[in-house]
Amino acid sequence: MTTYGDVLDRLIELGVAPAERRQELTDAWIDTPVEEFDGGVFADLGVAVAVHGEDVDAVEPAYRGILEEAAALSGGSVVVTDVAFHFDEPGADQLTFNVNGRPTSWWLDAEGPDDDYLNPMAVWEQISCLNPPEGDPRRFFHVEKDQPGDDHYLLLTPEQAGAVAAEFGIVLSEV
Repeated sequence: MTTYGDVLDRLIELGVAPAERRQELTDAWIDTPVEEFDGGVFADLGVAVAVHGEDVDAVEPAYRGILEEAAALSGGSVVVTDVAFHFDEPGADQLTFNVNGRPTSWWLDAEGPDDDYLNPMAVWEQISCLNPPEGDPRRFFHVEKDQPGDDHYLLLTPEQAGAVAAEFGIVLSEV
């Protein structure tokens, strides 16, 4: 049976995860068998951004976490700064930030800072603005799912996406 450690080792071989990740993840769970391959496996290993599908305590820190996690996957080629929320402007440009110094905005359709739910469609439609700059072939890929729940995004080259999909039996779509 395949363990989380086996998956991580293969992701390191494919260049998806840095080799240092193996030393960072020494907890006992790393030797736990993977029961079902879904995006959660990759999020647990620190190579995917998770967008929570159920209620959250507050949307502001949740969206900020998505931006920070997505940028971190780039290894420093994407830097997000000056994150600001504008909940008094429903629907349009409720989240503004800079990506590598370039002003960027996302619509969220959030009801306010105490809203209980993220908008998965907003993330799906806009996360590509966090792709690395030209010359870097990595792009965000969404892990397709059969039932409601969390969404997961991996930053991969097309070749890595093909290998990950084939080897772990998941469906990925570039966003």
